[in-house]
Amino acid sequence: MMTCNEALSPSLVAAFILAALASPVHATTTVVTGSGLPSDGLFSSLSRENNRVVQQFFDSSFFTPVSTPLLVTAMSFRLPAVAGVNYPSLGDLFFSRYEITLAMPSAAAAEASGLTSAVFSQNMSDPVLVRSGSLTIPAGSFISNAAGADAEFSFVIPFDTPYAFTPGQDLVMLIRHTGHGDVNGVETRWNFDGYTWQNGTVINTSDVDAAIANFGPGTFNLANKIEFTLVPVPAAVWMFASAIAGLIGIRRYRVFGIRNWAKITRNRTPGT
Repeated sequence: MMTCNEALSPSLVAAFILAALASPVHATTTVVTGSGLPSDGLFSSLSRENNRVVQQFFDSSFFTPVSTPLLVTAMSFRLPAVAGVNYPSLGDLFFSRYEITLAMPSAAAAEASGLTSAVFSQNMSDPVLVRSGSLTIPAGSFISNAAGADAEFSFVIPFDTPYAFTPGQDLVMLIRHTGHGDVNGVETRWNFDGYTWQNGTVINTSDVDAAIANFGPGTFNLANKIEFTLVPVPAAVWMFASAIAGLIGIRRYRVFGIRNWAKITRNRTPGT
């Protein structure tokens, strides 16, 4: 009789997941935080010349199109609806470090529907680093439309590791970046589309490794409008992950599947 350890051998696990990934994956879903709310919370910290640590809270009400567990695989933000030029306007921007973490909110943040602490870790639960490394924003990547017309979510940042999103969940995003250095001289403070949200953002403006915001809750009652791309999880992967959870006593199937599954899917085009 096969033992539990033999049944869960790495070769068997890998073979099962690869077979599951060969099954068709259906169309992607996009969700925009702040959808339906006025664009009255313009905020520049997602692309600045100096170090930034930006944490934002996104309410579950923005994710109502999500009715089944999905993987968040990419994100984008956009220019405000004002007549202008595409961004960057003078040349490419390079960030030596641009990290994105997604998480469920802490119990306190979930209760308040906003960020409650200046300590970044105290606003999150089960954080997942979904992107790391450098980032280049080519000139003109962000498309500007005419005044009064929403700009496009035209520059997409794909994730290295997909994030498992559960319907009804609030979301917390943490971005750490080293700044683009303002090599072009005029690209320093470019606002991006946002909306009013009580305790929506906390930020550190000096240290990319900071654990504590120097502008805590109540300072910035806003958040950026972010378009997240979500794709279905192959059903076989969920079934297998659930079986593993039952066998080894893991209550959160996310731990088995998504963080390790991403290593196999890293080069896979979303939606294919």
